[in-house]
Amino acid sequence: MLGFIRGGLEDFSVSRSRQRARGWGIPVPGDPSQVVYVWFDALANYISALDYGTGGERYRAWWERSDERAHVIGKGIVRFHAVYWPAILLSAGETLPTAIFVHDYLTVEGQKLSKSAGPTHDPAEIADRFGTEALRWWFLRDVPRTGDADFRKELLAGRANELAGGLGNLINRTITLARRPARSTELSPTSTSGRLRPCSGASWTRQIALSPPPDPGSSPRPRRKADWTRRTPSMRSSTRSCWHATS
Repeated sequence: MLGFIRGGLEDFSVSRSRQRARGWGIPVPGDPSQVVYVWFDALANYISALDYGTGGERYRAWWERSDERAHVIGKGIVRFHAVYWPAILLSAGETLPTAIFVHDYLTVEGQKLSKSAGPTHDPAEIADRFGTEALRWWFLRDVPRTGDADFRKELLAGRANELAGGLGNLINRTITLARRPARSTELSPTSTSGRLRPCSGASWTRQIALSPPPDPGSSPRPRRKADWTRRTPSMRSSTRSCWHATS
């Protein structure tokens, strides 16, 4: 846009010949050979919808006295909003927009959306089938901050499965574990039976350590050995539980 402006700006006409417009448009009063330029008519709707020109309070509240007047538009109509629209407002002595946010295109199976091609997918049907959370996740995962994004049902289905079976499953398991009380178990060397209850008094824990490697020529020895070590209550956290032998 800056390069376009540096090239020099000139006044532009707010009407087109009826022949050029193929007869489509609002007739210019007093000149049946002309119709109102479609972008002049369209851009004016931003303020005419707020009762501009009729003394409406909505125009003063939402445009004239508003701290922010922002437009969110596609990249194909930047010139009309960044050059033509400010020129129209300046010529009328009205307040300009404060910001114009421009986004790239959303294509469907590689094809640009257009009114002439008609709708290719029903957004409501897609939301009903895959769920709004899956759509949000697809937007976060596959729609870039810059550049066009291509929509395909199979990609959305993959993201829905990823959300439910991958991330959703991980969150579910994590929450379940986080809600469980912190517990630990320790084995008793004197009994194979017992019940899980808070420890009171000393308990036994089995410490497993690697034995040193055998000397060359000696008979093979186990690679692991076990030692039973007595622990006192002061060595154990008060929130832990253990297997305590019962007689």
